[in-house]
Amino acid sequence: MFISTILIFLITISLGVWLLMYILKNKNTPKGLALTHGSFAFIGILLLIIYSIFYNAPLVSLLLFIAAAIGGFILIYRDITGKTIPKWLALGHGITALLGLICLILFA
Repeated sequence: MFISTILIFLITISLGVWLLMYILKNKNTPKGLALTHGSFAFIGILLLIIYSIFYNAPLVSLLLFIAAAIGGFILIYRDITGKTIPKWLALGHGITALLGLICLILFA
């Protein structure tokens, strides 16, 4: 389950980098891609929570992923409502998630 969680987060971050390219180029983000990215993130966080219930897990990693998810909710809200997406927020969201993944991998 732990390896599956890491793989899900690797897919999520790959999709996130793809989305970030759209934001940095000031292009409209594909909504399907954004929803897929968010769905994978949700599954990853859920797997990490389930893993944490049964085994010792890095809570710092979980907290970083939850913080990134909160940023993701803000980003998708701004995107769906047609507001501009601040590049600093998109980068901060990605960096937070990446730090969560690094903590998770170092824990393994």
